[in-house]
Amino acid sequence: MAAPLIAILLAVLFLPVEVWIAVAIGLLFIVARFVGVMPWTVITTEGTIEGYRFLPTALRRIQALNESPRPRVRWHWA
Repeated sequence: MAAPLIAILLAVLFLPVEVWIAVAIGLLFIVARFVGVMPWTVITTEGTIEGYRFLPTALRRIQALNESPRPRVRWHWA
């Protein structure tokens, strides 16, 4: 009888810690993406996949492919 109560009590006590760890990991992924550790992916109309380290470079490539100063961009986490 005491084991389930202890498990529930520990889960409630450690929930804030787990939430902060999840938020910190999420922020690290976002920072890694914008710093250039994780590449941005551009998929062309022919289906080829190109990776770029920096967002401005990827956007310039999209502008060149679309021949437009305002590219249509679909944000998607892969």
